[in-house]
Amino acid sequence: ITGGPLLGVDADASYESTNIQFSPGEAVYLYTDGVTEALNTRDEPFGNDRMCQVLQNSAGRSAKEIDTSMVDALCAFSDSAGQSDDITMITLRLK
Repeated sequence: ITGGPLLGVDADASYESTNIQFSPGEAVYLYTDGVTEALNTRDEPFGNDRMCQVLQNSAGRSAKEIDTSMVDALCAFSDSAGQSDDITMITLRLK
């Protein structure tokens, strides 16, 4: 699910409601744009492709392990580049 107004920016904003059925073992990864827009020392963004690759490589792992894998990948990618935006993520796995 993508699009819509930013959360918490406009008290009068309206949001689309969606129901999604999850089966045991499935996970959902929620993140801010700071993940995909994290920069390295050459000003290249981490991007959707790298994020998706980390998630694919983390398939079957616990929610905590998925988040740790993403943080490790972001740190390795950005090396000594300063953080340019907030980076927020949470993974939820249905048991």
